[in-house]
Amino acid sequence: MSTSGTGGVSDKWRSWEEEQFIKELHKANNILGISLLVMSLTAVLLTMVIYSCFVTLQCMRVTLIKNLMVAILFQEHITLVLQALVYFARAENLPDIRCLFRNTSFCEALIASSKYFELTTLSWLAVMAYNQWSRSKPKLNKRFNFVALSLVGWISPLPPVAVWTALMAQRATSKCWGGFNTMSEVAILEGAKLVYILLALSFLVVNYVNLYHGREIINVEEVLKQRAQSHMGFAVWVWFSLGHVVYVSCTHAPYTMDFRSMTTWSYILTVLMSSGGLVAALCFCIIDKDVLDTLRFFKS
Repeated sequence: MSTSGTGGVSDKWRSWEEEQFIKELHKANNILGISLLVMSLTAVLLTMVIYSCFVTLQCMRVTLIKNLMVAILFQEHITLVLQALVYFARAENLPDIRCLFRNTSFCEALIASSKYFELTTLSWLAVMAYNQWSRSKPKLNKRFNFVALSLVGWISPLPPVAVWTALMAQRATSKCWGGFNTMSEVAILEGAKLVYILLALSFLVVNYVNLYHGREIINVEEVLKQRAQSHMGFAVWVWFSLGHVVYVSCTHAPYTMDFRSMTTWSYILTVLMSSGGLVAALCFCIIDKDVLDTLRFFKS
């Protein structure tokens, strides 16, 4: 009898230890996400300040970068708010962030806004890829229409988000839309993301073909400059695309993962989704040759 009782106590203690360990992992992941978001937002704001202060940097490419940074700024601010709510909910031992709201309409609006700016970020990446391609085709570059591209960047994400919001409001069984209910809701947003990702990739590939095999741009210095900018744009595309692919794989995949695999992928996802602004600021501003030359001239 005593041995059986001791075994029961030991099992309970082991279960309690595992539960505490899981809580600590979630807490560390939450803190990591908040820290990366703060760093990312700081880098994005620094980029906006640099590009706004120096007249010599003003051009159409920079205007598009600013729009991308605004989209990232809103997206990561909302993500930071959601991460902070999750942290407070866990600190108070609440089962969900919904417990922090008397009226869940604000929570649902926050989530819908988050989905919109996720799409907007990808749409502006596609617009920037198109701009990079058009710059490698001088005839197209002269027909550049910023108003049309602005509509693509800011307006085209609205229809899929509006449809998704309507479906969630109609079908969701829980407040704050804690997850997707059917594959149709998954397909609406993730399908739109995939369209933007593939569009950006298509323009990037054609742009590389023009820069490395085309003969329309005679100026060697301009070709080298555009190649460097294309490398940076491709790096940002890879980072954002990888983040969304991992998100879809971890969140909506039909298979189940063990605890260790889920923990590992959750940390990878946190790093990818919380540092997009930092990577974009690094590639489009902090190590950009034009920005570095301007800052050196300003210091001298």
